[in-house]
Amino acid sequence: TLEVAGALDFDDHWNVINGALKAEEWILARDYCAKARPKATAEVYRAENAGRELTEDDIAGAAREREGMLLVGDGWARANMGEVTEALADFAEADKRIPRYYFGIPEYDLYVYWGNTLMLNKDFDGAIDRFALNGLVMRNEDALAGLKQAYAGKRGTGDDFETWSEELHRKVAPRISDFEMPDYAGNRHKLADIQGDVTRVSLWFPT
Repeated sequence: TLEVAGALDFDDHWNVINGALKAEEWILARDYCAKARPKATAEVYRAENAGRELTEDDIAGAAREREGMLLVGDGWARANMGEVTEALADFAEADKRIPRYYFGIPEYDLYVYWGNTLMLNKDFDGAIDRFALNGLVMRNEDALAGLKQAYAGKRGTGDDFETWSEELHRKVAPRISDFEMPDYAGNRHKLADIQGDVTRVSLWFPT
């Protein structure tokens, strides 16, 4: 029905996939992942962006990201259809393809879906590994909820989750590399020189 209005590009397919996943329409999600796969290629991406100045690395990276996105969507649908082993394989492949945020967390909620799928296998330690950064550092609500469930599943109780999660947060929080910045008076400071002091760092972009 959707194609009647015209050919769908990759972004259109991804919007349908996302909507289907949220509505728990697993078959529809898988169907549109399959339809989108021919568009997750360097050739298609190059044709879609013919007017842009892109390097071959840019194009290859974009195609690889599309492949990863479809693995995430298809994997979560498969997990909910009972194909847990196949879903975990999809997530492992997606992890090689999609970009990451600053703290190393992959985009498109990969670790949230991966963690929830590991929960289906009662792999609580694996689920905790997937949920921890996203839930504790990025404060992703779904990841934090999954982390609480994984903790309760491992311990048999949810008691003392706050104390445990605070300790885990300190362990998994990435350490920032040393850097140097000027203050408002133009005086330069290294992070290493002010560690241990309460310091406000303001990052902004003039327009």
